[in-house]
Amino acid sequence: MNLELFKNKKFQLLALLLIITAAYFNVFFNDFVWDDKDFILNWKSIRSAENLPALLGGELPARHEGVYRPVRSLIYSAAYGLFEQNVFWYHLQSLIILVIAGLLIYFITLKITKKTSLAFLTTLFFGLQPINTEAITYITASFDIWGIIFLLAAFYFWLTFRETEKRIYYIASLILAGLATFTYEIAFSLPLIILIYSWLFYRDQKNSLLKTTLPYFAWPALYFILRLLILDIPSRKAALFNDNLFFHALTIIKIAAKYLAKLLTPYNLTVYPPVRAVANFFDIYFFAALIAITAVIIFGIKQYRLKNRLMVFALALIILPLLPIIHLVPSNIVMAERYLFLPTFGYSLLLSLIIYKILEWIKKNGGNKNYLRILLTIIIIIAGVYAITTFRRNQNWKDEETLWIKTYTQIPDDARANHNFGAILAKQNKYEEAILKFQKAIELKPDYAEAYNSLGLSYLAKDQPAAAKAAILQALKLQPHYLEAVKNLGDVYLAQENFSQAIIQYKKYLEFNLRDEGVNNNLALAYLNFGQLAEAKKYFGLALELNPNLIEAKIGLALAFAGENNFSQAAALLREVLAVEPGNELAKEKLLLIKQLEK
Repeated sequence: MNLELFKNKKFQLLALLLIITAAYFNVFFNDFVWDDKDFILNWKSIRSAENLPALLGGELPARHEGVYRPVRSLIYSAAYGLFEQNVFWYHLQSLIILVIAGLLIYFITLKITKKTSLAFLTTLFFGLQPINTEAITYITASFDIWGIIFLLAAFYFWLTFRETEKRIYYIASLILAGLATFTYEIAFSLPLIILIYSWLFYRDQKNSLLKTTLPYFAWPALYFILRLLILDIPSRKAALFNDNLFFHALTIIKIAAKYLAKLLTPYNLTVYPPVRAVANFFDIYFFAALIAITAVIIFGIKQYRLKNRLMVFALALIILPLLPIIHLVPSNIVMAERYLFLPTFGYSLLLSLIIYKILEWIKKNGGNKNYLRILLTIIIIIAGVYAITTFRRNQNWKDEETLWIKTYTQIPDDARANHNFGAILAKQNKYEEAILKFQKAIELKPDYAEAYNSLGLSYLAKDQPAAAKAAILQALKLQPHYLEAVKNLGDVYLAQENFSQAIIQYKKYLEFNLRDEGVNNNLALAYLNFGQLAEAKKYFGLALELNPNLIEAKIGLALAFAGENNFSQAAALLREVLAVEPGNELAKEKLLLIKQLEK
C-alpha cells in the first residue's frame, strides 16, 4: 500500500470536500438553537449600518457582555444583511467555514511536510473529528471560527513569506493576524505558534526570527489597550475554583487533561462537559490528569531529542491554543468542545505523522502487505467512526428541545442542564415541572441568577406574581445589572398593577436597550394605566417606530387618543388593526365603544 494514493491534489481536495460535506449534510435540517436567538433573531443592532460604530465599540446582546470581538460583530451584521433570519443560509455559511478551514489546513500541512499524503490525512481527520460539531453545527459558535480562519490564513501567508521572502505575504499575514485577534481570543495564540515554528525550523536565523515574529505580539497588546484602557470593557467576572488559588491551579491541570482526552476519545459529547474542581490534593482524578500531562510533556521532549520537529510542532498546535481557555484567567465557561477547533488541527497532524511513521517502518522492514492492510483498515475505521459520530452528533442540535433533553439525559446533575431543560418545559406550558427543574438548578448552583429569573417567569405564568417577584429580586441581588431580570420585574409589577414601580423598572432597562419594542410598549401601557397619556403616547409611538406592525401598540395608542377624547384618531388606528387582523376582538370592542362615545 502507498498512502500517496491520490497524487493529484485536485482529486484529493474533491474527495475531502465530498466526504466532509456528507458527514455534515444533515446540519441543514437543524433550527436556530441556544444563543443563536440572541445573536441573530433578536439582536437589532446588526440590522442597520447605522449601528456599525456601536458594534465596533463592543456592543453585544444582553447577557453576552464581557468580551470584545468587533470583527465578529461586523461579520454578524454582514451575514444578517445577506441571510436575514433564514436558517438554511447560516448553516451553509457554517459548512463553508469548515471547508475553508480544511483547505487552509491542507495547504499548510503540505507546505510544512511537503507530502500530499500527510496533507490529505490531516485534513480528513480534522474535517471529520466529532469534537468540531459544536463549532460548526452551532451557528453562534461558527461565527467565532472566523477568527480561526483568519489565524490559519495569517500563518499560511507567514510560511509563504519565509519561503519566498516576498514582503507582500508578510503584510497580508499581519493584516489577517489583526483580524483574527479582534474576532476571537483563541487567536492570541498565533504569535506563540509562529514563535515555536520559527524556533524549530529557523533557529539559525536569529535576527530574522525576531524581526518576523515580534510584530505579531503587537496585536494582542493593542487589543488590551483598546479594550481595557480606551473602551473600558471588563471581562466577565468569575471566581477562582473553590475560591482558592492553589486548588484553582490544580483544576487547570485537570481541565487541560480533559481537553486532551476529548481530542483522543471524542464520544459522549455534550454542551457542558462535566468538570469537578479539585477540592483536595489527594483527588484521584487530579493525579490521573497530572500523569497524562506529564506523559505528553515527556513525549514532546523525546520527539525533540529525536529531532522529530514536526511532531513537536503538532503538539504545540494542540497545547498553545488551550492557553486562553484553561482558566489561567478565571472564566464563567468551565469547558466547551467548540474551543478545540484549532487544537484539532494539531491532533490530526500528530495522528497523521504517527501513521506515516508506522508506514515508513513497514516499508523499511520489507513492506509486509498484511501490515499495510491493517494500517489502511485502521485509517478507514478512524475516519468512519469519526464520520458516523459527527453525523449523529449533528442530530442532537436539531432544535432546542432535542438539544436540551439530550444534554439533561447526559448530565442530570448539572445546574445549567436542569435550567435549560426547565426552559423547554416552560415553553410547553408545563410550568409545575419547569419550576422543579429551576429549583434543582438553584440547589446545585445557589448563585445561579438566570435560574432565579426563569423561576420567576414560571411563577408569573402561573399567576403567582408574589412568588415571581421574590425569585426575580433574588436574581437581581445576585446580578444587579441583569437586564432581562430588570425587564421581567417590570412585568411582575405590571401584573400586580403597581404601575409606578413598573415604570421605574422599564425605564431602567431602556437606559441600556432603547430598541426593545416590547419594553417600550409595556412602559406605555403602564403610563396609560397610570393616567399619564402623553407619556403613554410617546412610548407607544417609539414601539411602533421599532415595529410598525406591533398590534398591541396600535391598540394602546388608540386608547391613549381616546383618553384625550381624540376619537377620530383612535378609531383610525383601530381600523388599521382590523384591516390586518379582522378577528381581533379587543380592537372590535374598543372601536364599538368609541363609536358610542362619539355619538
